[in-house]
Amino acid sequence: MILGITSPASQNTKEELKNGVEYLKEKGIKVVIGKSCYRYLSTKERAEELYELDDLCDAILCSRGGCGSFNLLEYLDRPFRKNIIGYSDITALLLFQLKHDAKAIHGPMLLDYKKSGSLDNLIDVLENGIKKGQTFESRMNSICLIKGNAEGKAVPVNLSLLMTVKDNITHEKIFRDSILIIEDVEESVCSIERYLWQLTSIKEFNMVRGVIFGGFTKTQESSNPYGLMDVLKNFASRLNKPCFLGFPTYHGKFYKTSIPVGMRIHMDSENGIVKSIDSFEKISGS
Repeated sequence: MILGITSPASQNTKEELKNGVEYLKEKGIKVVIGKSCYRYLSTKERAEELYELDDLCDAILCSRGGCGSFNLLEYLDRPFRKNIIGYSDITALLLFQLKHDAKAIHGPMLLDYKKSGSLDNLIDVLENGIKKGQTFESRMNSICLIKGNAEGKAVPVNLSLLMTVKDNITHEKIFRDSILIIEDVEESVCSIERYLWQLTSIKEFNMVRGVIFGGFTKTQESSNPYGLMDVLKNFASRLNKPCFLGFPTYHGKFYKTSIPVGMRIHMDSENGIVKSIDSFEKISGS
């Protein structure tokens, strides 16, 4: 299997890049490293690099998030044929693929090479696929916010990036028949509250089947006398559809599961369980 490594947002440190690539090679993965990982490229050049890696490799693994991948959207004239993998700022590219019913995986990036077996899980998914009815490993406790079961397409997103690019993707494509899986990092309780209020104000948001909160890391305190949990409970009551907190699609030094964007899944919010309805075939070259 050949993975293309690219930095469509921010770059890794030289040490992170070196160690991450060595980790993949130890697992028997061949890599093609894009120029964006070594030096700054213009937005157009980074977009062109993605298409080059799409032609050369079996999948495209983003080196990290950070900031900037949303800028590439105006230079992308067709979807990628291969899976593009990442989270955080890479949400912009994942949703671009969703818009075109193309391949993408919300999963760990090269930066996560030493974080609780996250890349091992990704490699297993790429090499062996996902079976119908398979339960996504959680490794964390969940909190039920609205009890119930739901089925729909998985749409895992970074909340602030979702609100940045949603109009470029189209609301119906994102929300219709979807189970929205939301996470973010270094946001304040106030900004999370604003984003969630904006979501509930979007007409097409009523099309979602359920919501899963992956987690919010390094959250700043509210300027009001209530916290994040209060904001999430209030959102869930307005949603009034199956909703729970606690699924490993988030930032930090924790295990991160790999979940294909657009895959049909089943959620059991009372028990915090997510299962695949579709299968995911292993990628060519595995």
